[in-house]
Amino acid sequence: MKTKKLLFLAIVSGLMTTLLFYLFVNRESTEPADAAVPMATVVTAAIDISKNGKMTKENLTTAEFPEDQIHPESVRDPEAIIGKYASADIKQGEVMMLHRVYESKEEEKVISRKISEGYRAVSISTDFVKSVSNQIEPEDLVDVVLSEEAPSSDSGIKTELILEKVRVLSVGKRLTEKQNNEADTGSEPEYLSVTLELKQEDSVKIINAGERGSLHLVLNSQLSSKEEAETGEQGEQENPAPDTQLVTLSKRSIIRNEPHLNGYIISIVDQDTKLRFLGKQETDGEGRLWLFIETPDKKQGWISSRIVKQEGE
Repeated sequence: MKTKKLLFLAIVSGLMTTLLFYLFVNRESTEPADAAVPMATVVTAAIDISKNGKMTKENLTTAEFPEDQIHPESVRDPEAIIGKYASADIKQGEVMMLHRVYESKEEEKVISRKISEGYRAVSISTDFVKSVSNQIEPEDLVDVVLSEEAPSSDSGIKTELILEKVRVLSVGKRLTEKQNNEADTGSEPEYLSVTLELKQEDSVKIINAGERGSLHLVLNSQLSSKEEAETGEQGEQENPAPDTQLVTLSKRSIIRNEPHLNGYIISIVDQDTKLRFLGKQETDGEGRLWLFIETPDKKQGWISSRIVKQEGE
C-alpha cells in the first residue's frame, strides 16, 4: 500500500514539475522581443575617400547604429567635418572618426598641399651664410644666385642670378613661419636645406646649377614678399563691374583665400594671366582693396586691386 502511495506521489510530483516547466518556457516565448534598443545616427563615408581628401556633402552620408555600439570618437553631425580633410584612406561605409580628420588650417603642414598647381618642390643644400644667417622663413621670396669657377681661360669666380622671387616652402623640416609669440631662445638648430617652389623647367635649371657650383639665397624685402610689385601701382584701380576680365601685372601674382595679406595662398599666377572678376570686393584694415576673382583653372580667391588692370587698358 505504501509503495503504491509513493508511486502516486512521484507521478503527481513529476506532472507538476513538467507543468511548471512548460508554463515557464511558454511565458518566455510569449514575452515581446527585447525592448527597443536605443539607436543613434553617425556619419559614414558615402564613397571611398583618399588620404588628404576634402570632406563634402557629396562624399558623406549617415547611418544608424545601436547607441551602445558607437565609439565615442564617432562623428554624429556631417557639418562638424565638412571642409576638413582625411588623415588616412577611408573606405565606403566606414564610420567617420574625429581623429581621422584634420582642420584646413593644418593643411599647410602637409607640404604637398602647399605646392601651387603647376609647380614643384625642390630642396637645395645651404648653410648659415647661404641662408642669410638662418633668417629665411617659409613663405619668404628669395633670389637664387649661382657662384662657380670660371672656365680655364678666365680667372676668378663667375657669379650669376639664376632665379628671382622664388617662394620658400620650408626651411629644414619647418613648414610654417614662427609665430610672434614664439620665444626665440637661440636653440633652434641650423638648417641645412631650403625647399623652394618652382616651375618644372626651373626645377631642372636649379638642380643643374647646384651641380656646377654653389647656390646662394638672397632674401627679398618683406613688402615685396607679401605682395609682389604692389608698391609699383599707385592708388586703387577703378571698381570693375561684375564679370570684368582682369589682367595681372606682376611677374607672379598671389591669390589668397581671404582679403588681406595674411590670407593663405591658394594659387600663384604668372604675369598677364586673365582673371574673371566675380563682383565681390572688400577693403582691409590698411585701406587696400581686394577683388574676388576666378582663375583660368576655376580657382576662386582674393587678389589686390593694385596688381591687376582691366583688360584693354
